Amino acid sequence: MERVLFGNVKAWLVLFLAILGLFGSVMLSSLVLYRVEGGQRLPLVTKAALNIARFPHTVVQLARGELKRDNHVVPDRFPDEPTGFSILEESIGDPQYLLVSRYDGNIGRSVVELLREGEADVLHRWVFDNAEDMSFESEAPFISTPIASQSHTMRTVHPWLGDDGGLFVKVHFGAMYRVGACSEIEWVNSDFMFHHALEQDADGNFWSVGSGQMTPEVADLGFNADFVDNRAIQLSPQGEVLFDRSVMEIIINAGLLNLVNDYDAYQIDPIHLNDVQPVFEDGQLSRRGDIYLSLSHLNMLMLYRPATNELVWWTQDYMMQQHDVDIIAPDVVQIFDNRKRTGPQGSMTISTNEIVRYHLPEREGDPVFAEPMRETNVRTLNQGLADQLPGNGIMMEDTNAGRLIKFSETGKPQWTYLNRSDDGRVWTLNWSRYISAATAESALEQLKEAQCNI
Repeated sequence: MERVLFGNVKAWLVLFLAILGLFGSVMLSSLVLYRVEGGQRLPLVTKAALNIARFPHTVVQLARGELKRDNHVVPDRFPDEPTGFSILEESIGDPQYLLVSRYDGNIGRSVVELLREGEADVLHRWVFDNAEDMSFESEAPFISTPIASQSHTMRTVHPWLGDDGGLFVKVHFGAMYRVGACSEIEWVNSDFMFHHALEQDADGNFWSVGSGQMTPEVADLGFNADFVDNRAIQLSPQGEVLFDRSVMEIIINAGLLNLVNDYDAYQIDPIHLNDVQPVFEDGQLSRRGDIYLSLSHLNMLMLYRPATNELVWWTQDYMMQQHDVDIIAPDVVQIFDNRKRTGPQGSMTISTNEIVRYHLPEREGDPVFAEPMRETNVRTLNQGLADQLPGNGIMMEDTNAGRLIKFSETGKPQWTYLNRSDDGRVWTLNWSRYISAATAESALEQLKEAQCNI
C-alpha cells in the first residue's frame, strides 16, 4: 500500500485533487443554498458561488444557441407579407408617426426607428451596440450584470421620445437610460431592474415597472432571495427616483395575500407587473395622479393611489395573462388581453388576443374589437400592446409575430408592418409606440442637427 501511494506521485496528486474537489463541491453547494434561501452575509462570496453554479447551464444555453441573436427570431406566421409596411386601405387618414422598437436581424442589434406611418423611409435611427456602457450592477441579490446587456441579445423595450429628440429607453430586465440623437448615454438609473412598460404622467414624470431588493415587509413573509419583488416606480426626466412602491406591499395592506399564495408550489414571480398607466384627470372614482397596474400572473387590474397608499379598485374578471392598460375616458380603461392559458402541451393562446374594456366602479369586463382581431389573427402568446388612437382607432403590436397592425375606428385594418430581415426571417418587436405629429416633428427639428454615422 505504501509503495502504491508514495511510490507514485501522480496517484497522490489524483487522490488529493479528488478530496479537494469533493470538499469544494460541498462548500459551493452550501454557499449556493445559503444565498438562495435568503442569506445576506458574505454577499460577494455567495454571489460568486451562484455564478459558478450557473456556469454549466450557461454552457448548455450557448451550445443550443439560446444566448445568440437567433433567440430573437419569431415564427413566420404571415409568409406572404413583405418587410415593412403593407397598405390595406387606400386612405389611412392623416398619417402620424411610429416609434418602432425592434430587433434588426440584418445587423444583430436592437434598434429604435422613427417612421411616418405607411412610409418606408427611416427618419431617424438609434442603434444600441455599446453593451459595455449599458451593463450595470444592482444591490439585489438575484440581479447581476445581465447577459441581456450583450449587444447581440439585449432588447430595448418601450422607448419614449421627447419633443427635444431625447429618447428614454431601458434594457429589458436591465437599467433605465436617456440617450441622445446618436445613441449616446446621457444618464443611467440602475437602482432597479426595469422591464416592460414606460409611460409619462400629467406632470411630465415617468412611470415604469421594476424589480429590486425585497422590502422588509415582503422579506418577513419568508420568501427566498430570488423572489421577484415588483415595483411601480416614478422617475423624474433626469432619472431620479421620486417614488417606488412594492406591489406585494399593496396586496398585503389590502388584505389580498391569499390571492398570491393560492398555489401548491413556491412561485418566485407570482405577480408579474407589466404596466403602470398614470391617470391624467379626475373621474368619479379615479383621481389625477393615480396609477393603473396590470398584474399578469394574478390576472388582475388594479387602481392604486400613491398619494394615500390606497388600493382604490381591482378586478380579476375575464382577463388571462394580460398586458398594456390604456385609459379611454375617466373611469374607463381597457387592457390587451393575451388570453393565455397553460395546458398539458404547455402555454397557448385561446383563439386570439382580445381587447377588454372596464367601466369603473364595475368589475366586469367587456371584450371589444374581437372580430377584427380574429380576422387578422392577432395572437401573441407573450407581451403585446394596443395603443388607443385619436378618433378611436387602435394600433396593436403582435410582438411574437414581429408585426404591427393599425385598425380604423370601425375595426377595418389599414396597414400592417412586419419586422422581416433580408434573409426572410422574422424578428421580435420590442414594444413600439404611436407618436403624434406634433411630438415627432418637434423632435425631428432637434434631430436634424445631429450628425450620426448610423
